[in-house]
Amino acid sequence: MRATGLAGAEQGRSADALPFLHEALEQLQQNPPSYSLHWVHTLLGAALAAKSEFPSAEPELLQGYKGMEGLACTVSALERQKLPTTRERIARMYSAWGKTEQVAEWRRPTP
Repeated sequence: MRATGLAGAEQGRSADALPFLHEALEQLQQNPPSYSLHWVHTLLGAALAAKSEFPSAEPELLQGYKGMEGLACTVSALERQKLPTTRERIARMYSAWGKTEQVAEWRRPTP
């Protein structure tokens, strides 16, 4: 079931993905924080942003990004590629929300 939600979120089917993402978060939160947990937070945030639920989407995206960033040195290069993807999702959310200063901040290259 978790894989279905993740696939739906990554393919832009946010309405279909929300119940699966909530379930995945519940399961992942039963264990110590992981890169996967934070990634699912970002997918949930992106799904909420796609439904224009920006006040709910923002903390999910930001919390997820910060968590992933903090654990980046513990995962493979392939997993770290999710960081720029997440930065772009955050920028798109702020763009749709009309927050242009934040868009520029999140599209700024990272070191």
